[in-house]
Amino acid sequence: MPETQDALRTLREERQNLFQTEMVPLRDIAATRTLTAEEQQKWDRVDAEIGQRSARIEQVERAYEQERAFAATPAARPEPEGRGGSALADELRSVLSTDGQQRRASVGFTQQEFQRALASGTATAGGNTIPTTFLDRLAEPLRDMSSVLQAGPTIIVTESGEELQWPTVSGHGAANANVAESATRGGTDPAFGKASIKAYEHSQLIVVPRRLVEDAAIDIEAFVARKIAENVGASFAAKLAIGAGTTETQGIVTAATAGKTGATGVGGAATFDDVIDLLYSVAAPYRATPRSGFIVADAALPSLRKAKASGSGEYLWQPSVQVGQPDTLLGKAMYPDANMEYGVGKKSIVFGDVSKYIVRLVGAIEIARSEERYFENNQVAFRGILRGDGLLEDASAVKAFLGGAS
Repeated sequence: MPETQDALRTLREERQNLFQTEMVPLRDIAATRTLTAEEQQKWDRVDAEIGQRSARIEQVERAYEQERAFAATPAARPEPEGRGGSALADELRSVLSTDGQQRRASVGFTQQEFQRALASGTATAGGNTIPTTFLDRLAEPLRDMSSVLQAGPTIIVTESGEELQWPTVSGHGAANANVAESATRGGTDPAFGKASIKAYEHSQLIVVPRRLVEDAAIDIEAFVARKIAENVGASFAAKLAIGAGTTETQGIVTAATAGKTGATGVGGAATFDDVIDLLYSVAAPYRATPRSGFIVADAALPSLRKAKASGSGEYLWQPSVQVGQPDTLLGKAMYPDANMEYGVGKKSIVFGDVSKYIVRLVGAIEIARSEERYFENNQVAFRGILRGDGLLEDASAVKAFLGGAS
């Protein structure tokens, strides 16, 4: 783990040095005149290198979080069949009472919410529950896979998966001012609505040869946990961002209405002024809160790194030099998202108070192991299930940039 921290620190220092020594001088030149062909070529090269280092930093950060998850709990194979649910609950409480609770808190989970025992049937039915050391490794990567979870939504955890009715706001109303002592009190009522929060399932089944489980020099269960975590997490992350709604989660991008539409003939790109307009399209209390931030399509990042104010030459993007802190746009946190689309007519940027996006999770992630279903093939099955949903409770809290027509 120290090696990973050192690598991450080195990458950030290299990126910052590249930005300060090569990009900043080019920015200063570009603020006063048009770049020459040679300068433009250098700009493109430096910008590409910064992008490559940023991508590498994200990869190493994800690896670092996974290392922390593995270091927090001892590697262990599942105990023999017949292990009871109460024992699992006790073990889970033990895990979460240490570093596990702090890591869960980063995505809104609490110790109490994870005390539910994981039960998937009896041993004779082939439903032996995986030890919670295995479970603990699975939950941590969810946040790393999702820009929406990183941006700080409100997360609710329910024991069961029944449909919930959640209040929404489409208008805030207004109070009357200077009301006389004997006058009738009035004002404009807020406009409330309601929306359903469901429990859509994201799951994966991985079948492994028994010999590999028993004889492998590496921890196969840990490997399987990482694969399930990556795939289930990526599936849920995609829906939280761009899910269409109705028959699946309504992602934050889908739910956000356009706060700014870009110019025509620029392929859907956003200018400095476009991002300013997007920021101010969000209601003042929501844009001013420290919780507000940008979620940006990966493909939009190169143009945003180049975007600057026409007068002052000020640039939108500033790289982060602190481990665990995101880069910024206009001083607001920025979270790249690989699921969002970029181009003409696409919502490539959203901005606002992401805490007004509600993420619902049903209990903990369910992990189970079966040695009976594939008994005749001498194989062991591992199954991971995550159930959840999301919705935007206040449409004025988050707005999107919509790429202009070509």
